[in-house]
Amino acid sequence: MTEVTLFLLVGIIAVASAVAMLLSPNAIHSALFLILVMGCIAFLFLMLDAAFLFLVQIVVYAGAIMVLFLFVIMLLGAERLSVGSGEFRWMTPVAMVLALLFLAATGLALGQGREGGQPLQGGSPLLRLAHYAPDLGPVDIYANNELIAENVTYGQSAGHLELAPGEYNLALFGAGTQNALVAQTLILEPGSTGTALAYSDDDTPMIAFVPDNLTSVEQDRAGRVAFFNAYTPSQTGVRLVDLGSDLDPNDDRVLLESVPVGTLSPAADFTQTSDIATWAFVDEGGRVLFRLRDPETFSVRTNTLQLLV
Repeated sequence: MTEVTLFLLVGIIAVASAVAMLLSPNAIHSALFLILVMGCIAFLFLMLDAAFLFLVQIVVYAGAIMVLFLFVIMLLGAERLSVGSGEFRWMTPVAMVLALLFLAATGLALGQGREGGQPLQGGSPLLRLAHYAPDLGPVDIYANNELIAENVTYGQSAGHLELAPGEYNLALFGAGTQNALVAQTLILEPGSTGTALAYSDDDTPMIAFVPDNLTSVEQDRAGRVAFFNAYTPSQTGVRLVDLGSDLDPNDDRVLLESVPVGTLSPAADFTQTSDIATWAFVDEGGRVLFRLRDPETFSVRTNTLQLLV
């Protein structure tokens, strides 16, 4: 919501400055208003994380080029020229009307688009298929007896597939065979997004549906982290803990509370500066099961939903 508010505020300032540039009888004042418009455009680039374009807009356009404009205006004394009633004076009110129509169209598009980061209602559901059942081997995946993914190996996933809303019998077969290994009934609502996760519970293959949380994060430049507990040896649950410094055994901090096997943890938002190298999955007995030391694999990124298994 903050980004939308900033966009509308900066957009209004940019349009108002452009109108003032057209209406100002003084050429120098018009050039200064144009500099303000370019500054607003640079700010919009910054909101899109386009730092290079932001710097180019400030240094080249709002800086060098506009300094050249001001130099030429003052050199020729154009700021002292009176503005006559030329035949093209009708362009100013037309430009103002077009700018207002553009703002109205933009506001209408924002109002009817996505609100709060949630998907549009009534769209086709998206389903991702993740294979984390080590005893199954490569599998073919069927939905209502229709092949939707084949030869998916352990540790791989089939990207988000667009399906029609409704009830599905999701079945995993041995790759290239008609040997059904596990099946699960899923109901996909319109506009929903989730992951069908295959895992093993005491050597018994299971399929769990994990919905994706696509609501906007509360913090700027933050990502959302959740994990699904498929670690069957620990029947009492697993939690995500920040172990802190190895020199201080008392600085551990629980990030996500313990969840039992076959359960998705509540999601939490973390900033990009979070040091994941000190995070670890810990069972209820305090035993460290796995540490997230690899920065290439585990990191918090803006607008990225991570499912840790």
